[in-house]
Amino acid sequence: MASMDTNDQEMDCQTDVSEVLQLIHKPMQKGELWYLLDKKWFELCKLYVNDRQQVHNPGPVDNSALFQSMPTTEPWTLRERLQEELDYQFVPEEGWHLLVKEFGVTSDEHVIRRAVIEQGTYSAYCMVEVYPIELKLCTYGSKDVDIIIKHLSRVTTLAQLEADMKKLFSVDDTKDTQLWSNGSVLNAHNELSEPSSSNDKTNDNQSLNDAGLISGTVVTLEVRNSDGTWPSSRPRYGVIATRSSKCVPGLCGLMNLGNTCFMNSALQCLSNTQPLTEFLLSDQYWQELNTDNPLGMRGEIAKSYAELIKALWSGSHTCLAPREFKLSVGRFAPQFSGFSQQDCQELMAFLLDGLHEDLNRVKQKPYIEVKTDVDLRPDSVMSAESWDNYKKRNDSIIVDTFHALLKSTLVCPDCNLVSVTFDPFCYLSLPLPVKRERQIDVTFVPTLTPNQQIDNNNETQEQLKAIQITRLNIPKYGTIADICNAVAKAVNDSSVLKHVVESERLVVTDVYNHRFHKIFGREESYSTQMDEIVVYEVQENCSSVAVYLREVKADETTALFGRPFIVSVSDSNYENLYESVTQQLRRFMKIPLSEEESDSDEGVAECERTDRFSLTFVNSYGSLDIERLDRTKPFELNNRNFLAVDLPTRVKTKYYNESEVENAYKLAVQKQAPNGPKTCLPLSECISQFTTTERLGADDPWYCPKCKKHQMASKKFDLWTLPKVLIIHLKRFSYSRVYRDKLDILVDFPLQSLDMGEYLLNNPNNESKIYDLIAVANHYGGLGGGHYTAYAKNCHTKKWHYFDDSNVSLAAEDNVVSKAAYVLFYQRRE
Repeated sequence: MASMDTNDQEMDCQTDVSEVLQLIHKPMQKGELWYLLDKKWFELCKLYVNDRQQVHNPGPVDNSALFQSMPTTEPWTLRERLQEELDYQFVPEEGWHLLVKEFGVTSDEHVIRRAVIEQGTYSAYCMVEVYPIELKLCTYGSKDVDIIIKHLSRVTTLAQLEADMKKLFSVDDTKDTQLWSNGSVLNAHNELSEPSSSNDKTNDNQSLNDAGLISGTVVTLEVRNSDGTWPSSRPRYGVIATRSSKCVPGLCGLMNLGNTCFMNSALQCLSNTQPLTEFLLSDQYWQELNTDNPLGMRGEIAKSYAELIKALWSGSHTCLAPREFKLSVGRFAPQFSGFSQQDCQELMAFLLDGLHEDLNRVKQKPYIEVKTDVDLRPDSVMSAESWDNYKKRNDSIIVDTFHALLKSTLVCPDCNLVSVTFDPFCYLSLPLPVKRERQIDVTFVPTLTPNQQIDNNNETQEQLKAIQITRLNIPKYGTIADICNAVAKAVNDSSVLKHVVESERLVVTDVYNHRFHKIFGREESYSTQMDEIVVYEVQENCSSVAVYLREVKADETTALFGRPFIVSVSDSNYENLYESVTQQLRRFMKIPLSEEESDSDEGVAECERTDRFSLTFVNSYGSLDIERLDRTKPFELNNRNFLAVDLPTRVKTKYYNESEVENAYKLAVQKQAPNGPKTCLPLSECISQFTTTERLGADDPWYCPKCKKHQMASKKFDLWTLPKVLIIHLKRFSYSRVYRDKLDILVDFPLQSLDMGEYLLNNPNNESKIYDLIAVANHYGGLGGGHYTAYAKNCHTKKWHYFDDSNVSLAAEDNVVSKAAYVLFYQRRE
């Protein structure tokens, strides 16, 4: 009967988790509560349901890996920039309760509950608000010490925020108040309206998100004076003047509305593209506005952008807040509707496409039959036909200014079929052909052979301590075997050990919060976001057992501490296992070698003399006991085992010292690239790389119409024609589910006289095609956010200026070419 009960429980568990797997894919609804679940814990849970092995039993829900630290008194804070499907899994409320019912939860702090909010206007979508906005709240005229930090949902309205702040700062609810941020009023009173009328306040129903409030923003509550005036009506130091009679047209800053520097940078570059700007300033666009284009945006993007351009070039402003333009963009592109950092080039691509469709002179697009024949007609015939067909459906100022043709050639590796097409392009995305390496810090723990003994009083055993390897060069995109090879070479070259380290005997782990966040296989790819990389050397023909350190408290509860390790054991023998663990512990703990040593210490309690520590098989999280080891009972060891060394609090306090642990990891080996990384890359090399033949990958094959199957064909791009304004996007960023990367190498590009004629395939007479630089979008910082600015050459002053959100300053030509350059704008000489 007991067996039947166990089977029933297992079936119930499988049923519950199966329900959860279905629930995580259901559509999110506004107002629902969803929970964050550590991705590794959830994967372990699914594995356990499939194989029922106790080592895969995840134990209570444990979200430790999602927190910055594990404090005892302060609130637990999520780590920054956690990513769905990589770090955590969203689970709806009912799914969460099913998991907690089955496995329990480590503590209340591990319950990460978040609300579903709705974003966008015309293209509304639901999302889980993982990171609420952290605002710094204060009253007008208060000091920094009076600031109160509060976390709020980004869908909170300004009216709700104002009401909360009144309660927070004990302001009479009948008093007139208004909110300030970034030097401007968020919800000003309409002084012309009747008191308490429905239109007394502006923007009251606007959300924090739409108001541009992001984490870290200071919001000030201003209370009206008893005489009816506002404290802010008096002159205040530092107020930005936005209007002036001495402004140069085009030299107008754009306020940062909250992480909108990417948009400001793109706008300043496009604003200084004269063919487009002059077209808009002359009001020609009204005649070509296409409000019925189903692919367009009802003319709203064109009108909103034109209004902004007119204000920028009016010569009446030193700074503008592009709120209306941002709202227009957000209505049609939900990814830009919020206030998270976005990509400058992606915003440019969206804006140019939106302007094209809003200004498309073709009102009724004809059907064009695409020819699928692969006969090799002359390039001149095919290109002319392709461009003519394109212009029948696409004809606008954007096409006139930015569009041209690329020749694309595909060759089948089996039948040698050649396929040629001519495709329009709006910008060139150029790869940066540099050696892709990264530097990491690694802790290497050498193995202990059976003949090696560590004496706590012997200070000459340095070679048995761990080695800290700093600035180790590995491929940016590689496998764990690459790390093993690099570590083995670094240690062997340093000669700090008396034996040769073999790459095949190394195990790479990612350690976080006292546990193995992951133990890698040699062929696995590695992430750029590993926490602490620890590499262990293991012995040949031995079982490698992962070991956790646990403190056993007075109430019999356990808590992980210290850094885990791996031991090599030749057979499933308790004495061998115990001795191997003891030797590893003695690397950083001065525990007695034998009971005789313990007896010599009169201060050691009887329990400490007879069982210095106990061993327990646990799950991979170290949170669930599987089997307590007994020296009288046999057991089996394998590489899937996880072992806990359980030390009573008194033993841990007596023998474990954090500083001793740090001292044990003190040797350093520094490895750098022999010739160092390339420091400068000519733009010409990037263009040449773009036109180089490459082989398509297995994940991006081409369907050969002759072979009737997908092939890893060779592919080549060639420039066939060139536009009036050439936009060059330097591909500094690369993204995938695992990899996040930015290249900061300096690309050397000319400010004048870029001759694109030598790269043009359709140039039989080798004519020069000269371009001059007119603008540059810059990105500073890393992938987590960074900051965007722009350089642009003003058509009136003929000088370069630097645009940094609200600030505009004169720039030296020598500063324009920098490592931050991201998008280049070149205009062809006529």
